[in-house]
Amino acid sequence: MSALKWSLLGAPEHPRSDYHKSKINDMAKEEMAKKHIDTANWKPGHWWLIYRTNPPKWILPKGVPKDTSTHMFGPEWLLSEEMYIERMYPGGHVPPDRL
Repeated sequence: MSALKWSLLGAPEHPRSDYHKSKINDMAKEEMAKKHIDTANWKPGHWWLIYRTNPPKWILPKGVPKDTSTHMFGPEWLLSEEMYIERMYPGGHVPPDRL
């Protein structure tokens, strides 16, 4: 079974625990129960959670004012990290405990 990789950007007010698969799967089960959906063939989702907060200030491009928030540079930071992982580990998938 392959794992899904989700990237959640722009939600710094939510703690990492809000996105754990156990919490999301529990929410899905509750919704299905409310709507009387048969869960006999339902399988919980599986994924590795890669949760990042705003990148460090040193990643700001040259010429950008020093007081600029790094929040909007999060997608680029995440993509550069992913490219690094793909170069270092064949297949591009690394268990979170090795990051």
